[in-house]
Amino acid sequence: MTKLLDILEEYLQWRRLVYRRIDGTTSLEDRESAIVDFNDPDTDCFIFLLSIRAAGRGLNLQTADTVVIYDPDPNPKNEEQAVARAHRIGQTREVKVIYMEAVVEKLSSHQKEDELRTGGSVDLEDDMAGKDRYIGSIEGLIRNNIQQYKIDMADEVINAGRFDQRTTHEERRMTLETLLHDEERYQETVHDVPSLHEVNR
Repeated sequence: MTKLLDILEEYLQWRRLVYRRIDGTTSLEDRESAIVDFNDPDTDCFIFLLSIRAAGRGLNLQTADTVVIYDPDPNPKNEEQAVARAHRIGQTREVKVIYMEAVVEKLSSHQKEDELRTGGSVDLEDDMAGKDRYIGSIEGLIRNNIQQYKIDMADEVINAGRFDQRTTHEERRMTLETLLHDEERYQETVHDVPSLHEVNR
């Protein structure tokens, strides 16, 4: 689906900004032309609209220095491939990647974050104190849940064979304690969300 690209394209046309676009309906000749135009050092084009799956592997957008993922893909590997299109041979600048994801819960400072995580206090002199922060994103939480489900299934399969007639009570207890400790690794992460001013620097 490229409905979001259509909306962005309308906005760019309204603002009279020069851009290129590739999606599933773009012909091979038009694709090549768009890529060459975008990578030309003397071009006025600085925006490339691209659907994650349509461009395919090997696409070289080495002149891009910012990648914005507006509509996250359920498969994180597709997103990684999209970002890698700007990380090609010939790239001379640092590439900034921005994910536009729906956030779950807003935090106003490190202190609230720390209260949520540990119940302790933090140093308010921290650089990020007072900035907007968020716990996870909807997409990230779904991915984490799917990953955790896969890990749990694998553990069940492995552990089903572990507890047989010869397994001692102590071995069972140690295995279960290990699983409980592993659970702590999957706590929610807190993400910094840049302000519009920071994004547009």
